[in-house]
Amino acid sequence: MQARLLVIKGKNAGAFIEVTPRAAVSIGRGDDSSIPMFDPGLSRRHFAVQADNGGYVIVDAKSTNGTYVNSERISGTIPLHHGDIIAAGSSLFEFRIQDDVNDETTQIFLNSENRQDSTQQKEETSVGLDLDKSTIMALPQSEADMRQAHRALTTLYKVGNVINGEVDLQKVLKSTMDGVMSQVRADRGTLILIDRERGTYEPVVVHTGVDDPLEDPSAEVRPYLSRTILDSVVRNGQSIISNDALGDERFKSGESIIMQHIRSVMCVPLAAKDKILGAIYLDSTGTIDAFQQSDLELVTAIALQAGLAIDRAKLIEDLESLFFESIRTIVAALEAKDKYTCGHSERVTTYAVELARALNWNEKDLTTLNLSALLHDVGKIGIPERVLLKPGKLTAEEFEVMKQHPVIGAEIIKHLKNAASIIGGIRHHHERWDGMGYPDGLAGEQIPAMARVIQMADSYDAMTSHRPYRRGMTHEEVIFEVERCKGSQFDPKMAEIFLSLLKTGRIRPLLMKQPHYMEHFRAEE
Repeated sequence: MQARLLVIKGKNAGAFIEVTPRAAVSIGRGDDSSIPMFDPGLSRRHFAVQADNGGYVIVDAKSTNGTYVNSERISGTIPLHHGDIIAAGSSLFEFRIQDDVNDETTQIFLNSENRQDSTQQKEETSVGLDLDKSTIMALPQSEADMRQAHRALTTLYKVGNVINGEVDLQKVLKSTMDGVMSQVRADRGTLILIDRERGTYEPVVVHTGVDDPLEDPSAEVRPYLSRTILDSVVRNGQSIISNDALGDERFKSGESIIMQHIRSVMCVPLAAKDKILGAIYLDSTGTIDAFQQSDLELVTAIALQAGLAIDRAKLIEDLESLFFESIRTIVAALEAKDKYTCGHSERVTTYAVELARALNWNEKDLTTLNLSALLHDVGKIGIPERVLLKPGKLTAEEFEVMKQHPVIGAEIIKHLKNAASIIGGIRHHHERWDGMGYPDGLAGEQIPAMARVIQMADSYDAMTSHRPYRRGMTHEEVIFEVERCKGSQFDPKMAEIFLSLLKTGRIRPLLMKQPHYMEHFRAEE
């Protein structure tokens, strides 16, 4: 069993050194080394590679700067394995087992002509695929072709069916990478989006090949992504496949390729409407030729669908964000005239969403709650200012007028398209569990769950806010009051969970910074 040391970085990059079981190979910058190399960082005799018990070992020859195998400095003798990366001075070597090499081959460096041929043989060029002419669309010529075509079309159908019917951006991203990783032999895979405002690549879904996708992709993905490859794909809008990245002239000097021991790489752009949105990046750290042309075509086909789905989902997300910001601006304008209630709706929304999360509400219901809570007091626009802005306690007559604001709010909102889901929270957020609330005197489970959550949050903000005629309650006083009103004013189960959130600090009084535009709405004092 013979072996080679391929020089992948340094003055002799691209050359190789044959290693045979008959004699050790020593590397250094002195003539007393069997392979002298001009590298100032090498000692005269730096390290040696020799056969041992049917395998090979590397020996550090007490070098000044040390010998490193896979980024770890060695001491003495350690075994070598196929694919190990050796660092010595400013040179990097890759150790390869060569079972098929003629045993009579001597220890040599490739000459420049042979080195160029070898490099060209290993490289794969960037490709812009025409899927109409790809093997995916070709008529199967054999049973193997039939299986491959069936796999590709099944995958495309499944992934396309999921992402094209989905409007949630995170679900589109996750479904895309789940589909890719289920079909391609990659150790790791990352879906990257371009943040054009910051000019950065943002990893949004990461599969490590070990467990489930990472919850926080940014923590793990940055060390191994090859910026060289990503830049090329994003700049040219063309896919890249390299089945020997360490020996590929385009990438072998890249730090990530070397330090992470990346062997096979495939990277495909995500595009929509002639705009590059990001890329799908896949690699293998232990296998040469991990990816085939058919893999590249399949991932490219998935990326074409995913790019359009991502663009659509981002547009919907941006529109939703704009909608909520518009609602917040309107609500802030309504509240701005009263410095004591300024920011009230934002605070109530924050408390309500936190309580709903503790109740395990799904994301769709949380989004509806968010909107309903923001608008829960919108009906106050119809309350006379003499009542709304009165600094002291309201009279019985004034309170009857104030009690109309949930009804007014519901009437305003019902004219909006698809507003039925949020009206219950607006109309009934002043109902009580014991039926003594308003405007309809609902009791217990008759009160919509959304209204019960908003009522709990609304009451908490009222208790902790200062008013001209009283100070806000302390933390202990709030806990006492919630305990006292549990089962009368408040849903007892929700009150128990709310108390646990108070006691653990997950809910605490918020000091909301007032938006800069609020001064334009505030009445002169």
